[in-house]
Amino acid sequence: MIRYLYPTKIKEVENVINADGLFHKKDLQIGLNEPDIVKFQPNSAIVLDFGKEIRGGVRILTYETQDIKCVRIRIRFGESLSECFAELGEKNATNTRRAISKRICLLGRICVSATPDSALCGSIRCPTGGFA
Repeated sequence: MIRYLYPTKIKEVENVINADGLFHKKDLQIGLNEPDIVKFQPNSAIVLDFGKEIRGGVRILTYETQDIKCVRIRIRFGESLSECFAELGEKNATNTRRAISKRICLLGRICVSATPDSALCGSIRCPTGGFA
């Protein structure tokens, strides 16, 4: 059985407009008229805390992308905030199997799932281009 959990806290946010929109329950399909979107600017990042140990993943619905191009995002899962913040090769960077790079496109959806261990937080970084 699939259960969808929404984040309980935002631990860090950079260049994200309307980040609190991630707490609102919404349809699990993107539409052509979305009034309440979260917009990630170029070089944006967000770290989400789900408030409990879970084994799962994330589902990202994309309304629009910068210049209608696909943009690359990086998703990282961690059992702690220090693991979530750590870059590969740094202290606490045991997340090599939980760091995923994906391309997202206009009116699209990606699912990244089955983290190998319990995940307490997840981070999304958009190094180039923006998306909503």
